Amino acid sequence: MPIIFSGDQLCEKCNMHFNWSYFELRRQNISSSDFSPEPFPVNVTLAHHCQQIDDDYYLVQVNCPYCDYDNHFRFHL
Repeated sequence: MPIIFSGDQLCEKCNMHFNWSYFELRRQNISSSDFSPEPFPVNVTLAHHCQQIDDDYYLVQVNCPYCDYDNHFRFHL
C-alpha cells in the first residue's frame, strides 16, 4: 500500500501532536496471479481526505486520535 503523504500535525482542538498518513490502494485484478493484498499502516492516523488545491499544496482532513476532532489543514509538498 503506497503511502502518498505523511506528516506530523498539532490538533486544532486539544493541542496534541500526532502522526498521520494518506495512502491510495493500488488497483489489482483479484483473478491475477500476482494479486497481493497489503495491510493498512499501523500506529499512524489515516487521513480520510486529501485534495490537491494547487501545484504545491493539498487540503488534508484527518481526525485527531485523542479527541476525534476533524482537523482541516493545508499540506505543502
